[in-house]
Amino acid sequence: MQIFLGRIVRQGEANQVPVLLYHHILPKDDLEGYRWNNNDSVVSLESFQAQMKYLKDNNYYTATLKDLERFIKGEQKLPKKTVVITFDDGYLSNLVHAYPVMKEYGFKGTIFVIGDSEKKEKRKNMILPLLKGFIFQKQKNIQMYLNMAAIPMIFTL
Repeated sequence: MQIFLGRIVRQGEANQVPVLLYHHILPKDDLEGYRWNNNDSVVSLESFQAQMKYLKDNNYYTATLKDLERFIKGEQKLPKKTVVITFDDGYLSNLVHAYPVMKEYGFKGTIFVIGDSEKKEKRKNMILPLLKGFIFQKQKNIQMYLNMAAIPMIFTL
């Protein structure tokens, strides 16, 4: 808690929080091999690593969606350099490629998993012990978070 408050003192308070939205993360060679270079839903691992390094080198704080909800309601302050990191659709690449990078930097993120509830629960229970720092949400919950916000949200890859 003291480290968190120290960030607010040093950086000031956020008045908006960007949400970084990712889908699929693949090494550049795989992107080219599958001919997905021009698919905006797929980010190269190398680009993702550079983006996460930038956030770390520039002292960004990664908030959870619960933090964001409390921030929007005025119940929680966040440091000026705060982002929320989300992954849509629960691709295996989120676990294989994105998670190790985020773990290296101590970042938090949310994975929205699609599929029927029974399969979703099995998948979540299989990989949850491996993913400390990640939160799993039902895919449709994102609409609730977006609709409750009176401030604009920023989505970027």
